[in-house]
Amino acid sequence: MPLPLPTILRTRRPHHYPHTLDYRTRWLDNDTYAHLNNAIYQHLFDSIINSYYVTECGYDPAEAENRGFIAGSEVVYLGGHVSEEQKIAPPVKFPEVVSVGARLISFGEKGRVIWECAVFGENDDKPRAIGRMVHAFVSKVTGKGIGFVPENVRRGVERLVVAGVEGDGEEVGVSGGGGAGRGKAKI
Repeated sequence: MPLPLPTILRTRRPHHYPHTLDYRTRWLDNDTYAHLNNAIYQHLFDSIINSYYVTECGYDPAEAENRGFIAGSEVVYLGGHVSEEQKIAPPVKFPEVVSVGARLISFGEKGRVIWECAVFGENDDKPRAIGRMVHAFVSKVTGKGIGFVPENVRRGVERLVVAGVEGDGEEVGVSGGGGAGRGKAKI
């Protein structure tokens, strides 16, 4: 039995995501159920976030003295293999071009940046999947958290705050990445 979907996520629309990138699905993105493999959503979200850091924040992960890493992530699927009453969109599959959008949920606390990303099909006004990623910034030398978001990243991500989005400030579960375990992220 599928998990209940948060009703709030059904209200998200493309205008809630000020930074977008298009992605052309590939044959190898499909899984045996003929839709996008779950890991590909994580790839899409990681790609849009890191491309924003590089192009809009002047942050080069390879050269920076402090690095952001994924401390947690979560994806909610709104299409595909969910019950009919929960499904609001068809699954993403090959061959298709999708729009991936990103917005900022919060930043600063303990050097973390919390993102919300969504995948929309061409001409869709409702998301097919929504995810959250938590990036924590650590010292390249020690590997320990630095407790702040680098200034160039802070200035860049501030532009992606979207005021008045229903559901911000609620706590959601975020599954750990990189051995971080399970936890809660305030969004």
